[in-house]
Amino acid sequence: MWRSEGKWAARSRAAMERFWEGTGLLHQMRGEWFDAVSCCVTFSRGSRGPRYEDTMRFRHCIVRLMSLCHGSALEEIGGEEADFCETIDRMGLDSGTLGHLKDCQQVYKFNRVEVLLHMIQSLITQNLENGVLKVQPPILSRVYQTLSRGFVNLLNAKKIADTRRGPVVPGVGSRLGTELGAGANGASDFLGS
Repeated sequence: MWRSEGKWAARSRAAMERFWEGTGLLHQMRGEWFDAVSCCVTFSRGSRGPRYEDTMRFRHCIVRLMSLCHGSALEEIGGEEADFCETIDRMGLDSGTLGHLKDCQQVYKFNRVEVLLHMIQSLITQNLENGVLKVQPPILSRVYQTLSRGFVNLLNAKKIADTRRGPVVPGVGSRLGTELGAGANGASDFLGS
């Protein structure tokens, strides 16, 4: 009797440790991605006057792309068990961008988070070249590194969530997906898929 209770307690303890590890990873992901977008908005301050329209278009677009990226990341973690998660509206994204995202997922079966991160990096580079971002490239490289660290945190959290039916820690993946991925279906709804 004691032996089976000991195994159950050890498995429960391991499951809770992995749950909190996954929770921490997702919070780190969010923090890294917030920091990257926040830096980009700050770096665009110098162009507000002479290039007001371009600056505001850049800001609206990067915030909405990151919102969609974060929602899509939570959707990956939560899977089919996730609840609805709101993302920022489509106002800053043109129909070509939305169509591209929809095709990448539905037609080409690309990972939406990876596509969105690539689009964000391309947007940053384009706006550095056209003068909306007023920062030296070595300083801007920190933004790319921060985006990458956030993605690595997501991948590490996915490893935990993907052990949903693993023999050692049963239930931790579904618990992590349900608790942390709550609302991830909103990212799909955003694109109308």
